[in-house]
Amino acid sequence: MRRPHYSYVILVTGFVVLFFTGGSRYAFGLMLKPMSEDLDVSRSTLSLAVTTFMVVSALALPFMGRLVDQWSMKGTIGVAAVISGVGIGLMGQVQAPWQVFIVYGVVFGIGNAGASISPVTVMISRWFPSRRGIASSGAVAGNALGQLIIVIALAAYWFHWTGVGRLHSWVCQLAVLTPLVFLAVKGVPRDKTPNSKGPLSHNHPRDPLYP
Repeated sequence: MRRPHYSYVILVTGFVVLFFTGGSRYAFGLMLKPMSEDLDVSRSTLSLAVTTFMVVSALALPFMGRLVDQWSMKGTIGVAAVISGVGIGLMGQVQAPWQVFIVYGVVFGIGNAGASISPVTVMISRWFPSRRGIASSGAVAGNALGQLIIVIALAAYWFHWTGVGRLHSWVCQLAVLTPLVFLAVKGVPRDKTPNSKGPLSHNHPRDPLYP
């Protein structure tokens, strides 16, 4: 019996990364109302933290892309998963609005940039040089499913908003996602490495996504 090709491990890893990062990003919506009441601050003010998160993530993405190219795919995504886990975990400790901006907007924003769709699709495309479209689509589906399943699960089994951050940080980001990235992600085999001076060769062996 043939062993599954390691490309499948990379594909599943990319799916799981986006599943958890997508879910953690949108879990903030569940925390918004009770947090605004406990901190005695308007929801519009807290919503600015989401804007800060988006701006920081957008600014950090080019730097994360350079780290992926020049340093390490595993290191970039793995360290980013730790940073985002710490960021969402510290949400349970905030006591003032400015702390939300720092923790969610800046810390989580930087971590999310390194474990987002862009780095993951680069990883997938390197392992599936001739099946990049379908493979990347499969991994990116984790982002949408994470937003759906994690948010629904947190809403159904509601904890205090301080517990949501700690639970998602320790269970999802740090206990599951980070070890998975460091254990599963590895360098691309030579037979899947494209010519750096031109487009992908049409002579690559067929990727194992389909028989």
